Amino acid sequence: MGMHCRGIIYPGTIFNSAAVSDSEDDGIIFDFDSNYDDEVATLTSTFLHIFQSTIDFGLIQNLKIDVSISIIEHSGPDSACVEALATSILYAAKARPGSVDIIVLATREILASVGSLTVHDYPGGPLSFEYLLRYFLADCLKDALYGPRMPGPEHTEITPTNPTLVAALFSASAIHKRLLRNVASPYRFLRQGLQLSGPVNQKREVVLALGACLQLSVAGKWMMQDWLEQSDGREDGQEAMLKALNKLKDNHVIRAPAGIELLNKTIEIVQGKCTLALSPAAAWDLLFVLD
Repeated sequence: MGMHCRGIIYPGTIFNSAAVSDSEDDGIIFDFDSNYDDEVATLTSTFLHIFQSTIDFGLIQNLKIDVSISIIEHSGPDSACVEALATSILYAAKARPGSVDIIVLATREILASVGSLTVHDYPGGPLSFEYLLRYFLADCLKDALYGPRMPGPEHTEITPTNPTLVAALFSASAIHKRLLRNVASPYRFLRQGLQLSGPVNQKREVVLALGACLQLSVAGKWMMQDWLEQSDGREDGQEAMLKALNKLKDNHVIRAPAGIELLNKTIEIVQGKCTLALSPAAAWDLLFVLD
């Protein structure tokens, strides 16, 4: 049976063999025991219940303890356990976009507790729980940002349930809190949203532009710094971002009042070198709750 990045948003997507650096290798199907899917489903349900019962109260330590105990009590831990945790993290973010900071911080706490455990059944040899969880999260995040690798809906609607917008918000929090580093997909997504690379996807340009605004309004400081490092100092991230954001505004790519408000706020934040960034909850509320 195939190992899947199931989640999050797109069931049945093949898990990619790329490392956390997020390469463009083709998806590879690995053979696992026939009980693998059942194990992932059971553990996902367990982890998701823990997230849902603690997120609203901000009980990060309780969440860490409960998840860590479940992982330690699980025989292994094995790849199914890691995949289930990654899936539940993104499911929780989709259910509670305004709480992504709590989810990201809780994930960091979980890794501090059990990250050094060894997963022995992953193809290619033993890996640490921490490495493999970041690996799964990075790959699943790429699917959520760009859409499924199999044919499926393009998610062009501007709603709080749009998986691309949720993934953009999660990526911003994960970058800001340094849960995910050296992951290329959020930066490629940012360039697409700012229309700085490749042909413009007319159907998705508004979603991509709003996703880029969510990223920059929350994690612009880190993204500008990483942008500079990735270009070996050849490209000024702030200048490129400001020019692109103002072009989006001048071309009226975003027309809804709430979207325009987010775009204007993002321009203001980037002009100030992102020293006064928004929290993920504030950015999300600006786009939806205050609409």
